[in-house]
Amino acid sequence: MLVLFDMDGLLLDTEPLWAVAMQNICDKYKLPLHSGIFKYTTGLRIDEVTAFWKEHLDWPSHLNSYDLAMEIVDEIIYLAKHKGKVMPGVFHLLETLKKKNTQTAVVTSSPNRMMEDLLNHFDLTEYFDAFFSAESVAYGKPHPAIYLEALTHFNSSPFQTIALEDSVNGMISARAAKINTIVIPDIKKYEDPVFHLANKKAKSMEDIHYELLEKLILPEVFVFKK
Repeated sequence: MLVLFDMDGLLLDTEPLWAVAMQNICDKYKLPLHSGIFKYTTGLRIDEVTAFWKEHLDWPSHLNSYDLAMEIVDEIIYLAKHKGKVMPGVFHLLETLKKKNTQTAVVTSSPNRMMEDLLNHFDLTEYFDAFFSAESVAYGKPHPAIYLEALTHFNSSPFQTIALEDSVNGMISARAAKINTIVIPDIKKYEDPVFHLANKKAKSMEDIHYELLEKLILPEVFVFKK
């Protein structure tokens, strides 16, 4: 079994801080950003987010969208270290997977330097066998490229793999790679019917246990009793 974890909003309670970081930097440049635009970009790479803004906002000609993205990354790293925390149930599940010798990896839309910095800061690095940032592929989530890269790295079948995600774009990315997917949405979005695309939905990482993962890999209907 291979278990793949998203980072923001899944391992770390940093998803709300992205909006704060974006707003702080946009205010600095007097960009007319409003919260309603965030729903169109959740789960995308930050450079894809700022490129989207450049197309749809009143954008100053002197401002480079990639440079803006990097400023936002600096801001979110700072905010996460001071205000972020590990989500409930994460350490318990990771400890269980480690004891079971289960391969694990992080698959995130966040840039490499943010992933490395925050996983180290929150003492999570030791639990994972590999780390994948959508920064390294041509297309970020919801495209499946980053999940396909992880499958190739581990030489794993998608049918022997489970992805844990919290966003619509992340869920679509994993399912497009044919990976069994558990989604743990923000509680305010829990009843959104779009999450039925996942194999399983949970309210917290505390609800995820090893037996549940095993059943996703080998449902009872395929267990032939003697």
